[in-house]
Amino acid sequence: MSDKLKLLTFVGLNDYKKVKYVYNGTTSETELFAEALSRWHAPARVIAFLTPEAKGHGNWNKLRERIPGIVGADIPDGKTEADLWRIFSKMAENLDERDEVIFDITHGFRSIPMLALLAASFLRTAKKVELKAILYGAHDARDEQGRVPVFDLTPFVSLLDWITATNQFIRNGEGAELAGLLKVYSDASVQRLTESIEKISDGLRLLRPLDVMKRAAELPQLFADASAVISRDIPPFGLLSKNVEQSYSIFGVGNPDPRRDAKDILDRQLRIIEWHLGKGQIVQCLSLAREWVPSLLCLHFNLDPTDKANRDDMEVLLIGGKRKDRAGNIVAESPRLSQWSTVPEGKRLQILWNNEPFNLAGLRNDVLHSGFRKNPKGTDEVRRLTDKIVAELKEIAALWNL
Repeated sequence: MSDKLKLLTFVGLNDYKKVKYVYNGTTSETELFAEALSRWHAPARVIAFLTPEAKGHGNWNKLRERIPGIVGADIPDGKTEADLWRIFSKMAENLDERDEVIFDITHGFRSIPMLALLAASFLRTAKKVELKAILYGAHDARDEQGRVPVFDLTPFVSLLDWITATNQFIRNGEGAELAGLLKVYSDASVQRLTESIEKISDGLRLLRPLDVMKRAAELPQLFADASAVISRDIPPFGLLSKNVEQSYSIFGVGNPDPRRDAKDILDRQLRIIEWHLGKGQIVQCLSLAREWVPSLLCLHFNLDPTDKANRDDMEVLLIGGKRKDRAGNIVAESPRLSQWSTVPEGKRLQILWNNEPFNLAGLRNDVLHSGFRKNPKGTDEVRRLTDKIVAELKEIAALWNL
């Protein structure tokens, strides 16, 4: 018996008859399910929630006689929304940090079973409570011998976990919770899918667009490979998985090569930039946007965009083709300056890079230096300018036929 295990139960008002409760291959005969649970689990503490009417009922008297040390907790009738919040608060008050808990909802009334499910899910996070089980003695399902099966409803609490984890992945690109739920399944196809989800999440967060593209291109096949196992063993994820696949497969480029697939990479990187903007992830958005422009020029000049020297030269072109020191002396001149006139929308790119209302390079530096500079932009201004920059990138991409 764990000294942290608590049984939370509700006292009903019906005249219950003795039945044989069947749970995990064992049987216990009683008219009050909480008594059977107390025998099976030997909790350190049993707490019975009592409405005013239940407090004076014979069922409560029987439980006090049969379960030594049982404690009553007063709750309202649950006829109003305010009552339900008080019942929820009473549940929370009777649980301590890291308690282990079994909820018995067999004799709960009105909306108590639903409230118990939601409270159990919330308290796992709020108080680090370990939910051992949510149990229901299903009288309506008893057989001809009067045996009543016990349903463990704990898996249904995990539905909330799946919803939360999937929404977090879709909204923020954070896949840790979703991967955590999937990792318990040992099937190789599910494990490969889990790894891919984690890598996409990491790639989005850590600004690794080529990794994201490669992994995203693999998603449709990985989902197809795991579909049978997901349908059979992970039905909550089966209903949500299409959202994950559709949200990220649009980033896919199979084995992206910076030279061979330059146009596709620029297109997908712009989609990722828009995705970060839509999620309010301004730092990632500006960082990728700033790198997109030199990569675009590398495409025009047929250069490897991963070569630092090439990128440095493109940045010199964006500031006019000549780099000067603090004294105004020219310290570098692009060997491609004479070809600048061949760049589509070249002047527009220079304005985007250097000048108001965009000043992409400056805004990105402002944000990445955390505003530690003279006259930093305010947060509202950063967001407004980021919107304008992304809109400009999209227009330029359309003019370049990307």
